[in-house]
Amino acid sequence: MKKFWIFVTCLMSLAFLLAGCYGSGYAPPATPAPTTQAAAPPASGVVNVQLVNFAFSPQTVTVAEGTRVIWTNKDSVQHTVTEDKGAWDSGPINPGQFVERVMYNKGVFQYHCTIHPRMTSTVIVE
Repeated sequence: MKKFWIFVTCLMSLAFLLAGCYGSGYAPPATPAPTTQAAAPPASGVVNVQLVNFAFSPQTVTVAEGTRVIWTNKDSVQHTVTEDKGAWDSGPINPGQFVERVMYNKGVFQYHCTIHPRMTSTVIVE
C-alpha cells in the first residue's frame, strides 16, 4: 500500500510539473521578420509645404541638398506637385494625404499643380 501512495505522489508531482511547463500559456516571444526595405539615405532636414486655399504655402522654400520636402494637401480637392520640366510628378494627392521627395540635386526647381495650373511654387536647393 505504501508503494501505491509513493507512486501516486510521484505521478501527481509529474502532472503538476508538466502543467507548469505546458499549461501556463507562456509562449516564447516571436522573432520579428527581417525587413527587406532599403534604408533611405540620411537627409539633412525636413521642410513642410502645405497645399491650402489653392496655393502652395510657403510659396518658395530654400533647402540644403538632402533635405526631405513634404507636401501635404490641406484643401478639399485633389492637387499635384509637378516639376515644370517633368523631372518629377506626384500624381493626384487626395485631401489629407501627402507626398514627399528628398532633394538631392542643387538648383532651382519650379513646380505647379497640373489640375490647377495657377498654383505655382519653387524649391531652391543649395
